[in-house]
Amino acid sequence: MRHEYTGEAMFEYFGKKKNIAYKYPTPTHDLLIEPFCGAAYFALLHWDREVWLNDKNPVISEIWRYLQKSDPEGILRLPLPRPGQPIAEVPSLPQVERDLIGFVVSPSNSSPRLSVPTLDHEWFSAGRWRGRIRYIAHNLHKIRRWTITNLDYLELPCGLRASWFVDAPYQHAGRSYPYRIGDYAVLGEWCRNLRGQAIVCEDDLADWLPFRVLDPSQPCNRFYRGNAIECYWTNET
Repeated sequence: MRHEYTGEAMFEYFGKKKNIAYKYPTPTHDLLIEPFCGAAYFALLHWDREVWLNDKNPVISEIWRYLQKSDPEGILRLPLPRPGQPIAEVPSLPQVERDLIGFVVSPSNSSPRLSVPTLDHEWFSAGRWRGRIRYIAHNLHKIRRWTITNLDYLELPCGLRASWFVDAPYQHAGRSYPYRIGDYAVLGEWCRNLRGQAIVCEDDLADWLPFRVLDPSQPCNRFYRGNAIECYWTNET
């Protein structure tokens, strides 16, 4: 079932699908797997099926595990550091909470911010913080039953029949990720061998699969830092 899309997620992350997750094909299997989950916009859009989130970055997988075990009251109590304050200076916080705060106060980074921006940033305000924290607290129920792992994508069971949403670091735009793809030819062959439905994200500069434009009716649908057009490949016709 496709839900109303709000463009929200638990935290911001580089390469996010905030404005376009709903444009990808709808999952056709009861199990949805994201091998490179990041902020998992696509999984949150289709949260009421069986979901398996995986990310090789342990910071990401630990944040998801923390959220899965959290209660709404605990999330609502998370402190907003002072503008410009290093998050490490906030007392009595475990590292996973510092990392979560670092992503919540970020516009879209591949690593959590180490300090809170000053309030003159147009993308950050105390109101934005409160809205994001409330969103997290009110949506924890969606992820309670999800499977969350910290594996290399090659360790995942590609023979498992599922809907695979593969949003790996992009060939040309993914250099800022802490964990990058070593060989895109290997990734492309792995995607071709996935059982079930494969939906693979990229841009029009990539050449490791025959990608097609995600939304031909909107050619201005581009990354905010460049001029590459969002594309995808699927093993379904």
